[in-house]
Amino acid sequence: MEARYVFNDPWRFVLQVRPHMITHIRMADPELESALQKLQAYKKQPRIRLRIKRLTQGRSYRWRSYREYKNPLKNMPLYRILEAAYNDNI
Repeated sequence: MEARYVFNDPWRFVLQVRPHMITHIRMADPELESALQKLQAYKKQPRIRLRIKRLTQGRSYRWRSYREYKNPLKNMPLYRILEAAYNDNI
């Protein structure tokens, strides 16, 4: 089955086929290239990279890194948990 599209106003659409050719070449500027390389090297410094990240993405606070809860009952057998609960309630 073939899909066929019909436009309400066909005069609005004109089929144009243009050749895909390179007509312009950008000239290389050695001063500009060296300045770009210096800027890229500056941005790769760790302190600058962190500063850019903080400015663009903001700070992230992770609650797990500040408050790590350790469950005291994690690896205890059930009878010891019940004994501890019984002894604490008396």
